[in-house]
Amino acid sequence: MSARDIVLTAVGQLFGDKDPAAADRWASPTYIQHSSLGPDGPAGLRGLVATLPPTFHYEIHRVITDGDEVALHGTYHGFGPVPMVAFDIFRVEDGKLAEHWDALMPQTSGVEVDGVTEVTDLDATEANRKLVVSSVGNELHKVVAEGNFVLTVSSSEDTAFYDLYDVAGGQVTAHWQVARPIPAELPHDNGLF
Repeated sequence: MSARDIVLTAVGQLFGDKDPAAADRWASPTYIQHSSLGPDGPAGLRGLVATLPPTFHYEIHRVITDGDEVALHGTYHGFGPVPMVAFDIFRVEDGKLAEHWDALMPQTSGVEVDGVTEVTDLDATEANRKLVVSSVGNELHKVVAEGNFVLTVSSSEDTAFYDLYDVAGGQVTAHWQVARPIPAELPHDNGLF
């Protein structure tokens, strides 16, 4: 299975089927968590899935694959009083989810997820990556790029930014962002980035 297929299958079983046992099937024993939602390891992921309410469902809008990393742009419904727009990045190693980063924020309108959803212009991936990276003004931590889509993870002193750009013809044609405060404490020692 490709990294993309592994992530989509694992996420489908974890957050679609809400199957806590899927954490043991898909997460590496050394699963590294950067999210503020849980600790490391399959047990942390299993615990998160076990607490999902019956009304919870996850809607994926975009999938970007860059080597062993797969980024998802989606909406979590039923995770709180309003839908949460999210970026999740998974690193795959030896057929398992090895590492995870995310950022979520309340959805205020449909524009946080609307627009182009398909990856195109695969031959322009590196040029698009270079274009977007050259314009990031904050401290850059991670870039996931495939074709027309470039996702950057950056931060200011107190805020994490996940910015997804759609690039066509050497120009940014669309932009989606999730910005979240950097928490003072995390349930692990890995940091947010």
